[in-house]
Amino acid sequence: MTKMDFEGIKNKLDILAVIESDLGQGKKSGRYHLFCCPFHTDKTPSLAVTPDDGRFYCFSCGQSGDVIDWLKQYRKLSYQAIADLTGAMGIGSNQFEVRLQPTTAPPRPAVEHTHTPAIPPGATWQAAANDLIAQAESALWSPGGIRALEYLKGRGLSDRTIKRFRLGYHPEDQRIPVAKWGSPIDESPLYIPRGILIPCIVGGVVWYIKIRRPKGTPKYLNIRGGKPALFGADHLRGAELVILTEGELDAILTFQELGDVCGVATFGSATARPDLDTWGEYLITASTILTAYDLDNAGRHGLEELTGTLGTARPLQVPQLNPGDKDITDYYLAGGDLWKWLEHNLNQIEYFSRLASL
Repeated sequence: MTKMDFEGIKNKLDILAVIESDLGQGKKSGRYHLFCCPFHTDKTPSLAVTPDDGRFYCFSCGQSGDVIDWLKQYRKLSYQAIADLTGAMGIGSNQFEVRLQPTTAPPRPAVEHTHTPAIPPGATWQAAANDLIAQAESALWSPGGIRALEYLKGRGLSDRTIKRFRLGYHPEDQRIPVAKWGSPIDESPLYIPRGILIPCIVGGVVWYIKIRRPKGTPKYLNIRGGKPALFGADHLRGAELVILTEGELDAILTFQELGDVCGVATFGSATARPDLDTWGEYLITASTILTAYDLDNAGRHGLEELTGTLGTARPLQVPQLNPGDKDITDYYLAGGDLWKWLEHNLNQIEYFSRLASL
């Protein structure tokens, strides 16, 4: 069979039907159908199939390809075997799922998924959150928000970036009747501390609000009722290169400086466990995922957790230009050039990839 013939097979075979005949029914999420990947030990679905372009991709182990690649990699069929079987049945037959059974790997039963994608906070919480965000934005640009605004600018953020991410300032500690935010299980008053307000908004929906306090431990507090999310997820749509940072302010600065060439996001902290059932689809187009976590014990632990979930993620070393520097913002404020840093790391990745292919 010629290359042209195999292009015809790829165009006419239903990749989703083929994979479902092997793995059982997947779980639909937008344009993706998610499965537990058979090419590595996979506790949560990380293999995504996109029928519209006839591709599969695992954002954990990196295995990918089209329907021909699947037949070769999973069913262990040779090109000749594929040609013989499809020729015997007739290219384009809608009975492919039944008639072309694997010769070495039996069909798998449907995978039982124990986790479902998260949903954002409800309407009452959303309304209260949006009111708070608007008030905090106004307060940040008022005389009372001068010190908070100076802090953000001192981290290298421009006025445009601060406004784009809707950062704000909450001027006083407050305890608010919980009913105003949707009556969660805990009926004690809702605590909103004084500090810089950082909202996580994806697709116009508020998932969580974090406040950086001027003093006290912990440094960051989440407003009760919010849900864990991928901060900056909207900027990842279609991105082939993605950088994941440890925290929101690092992600915002990195996006400001590098957003023209890559998507930038964060799961919110070193301890946050990536929820790929919910957020994996935002990473599916990325051929390269880079991570830039803090140079401390929490950052190292978080990086291990992240790379354990996203096996294709490549950790980047953040240069330490001054004693005590620990994150990408420190590097930038010490005079580091993020463009050159990214270029150097991409060149290193390309170099070692070439060596591995020899």
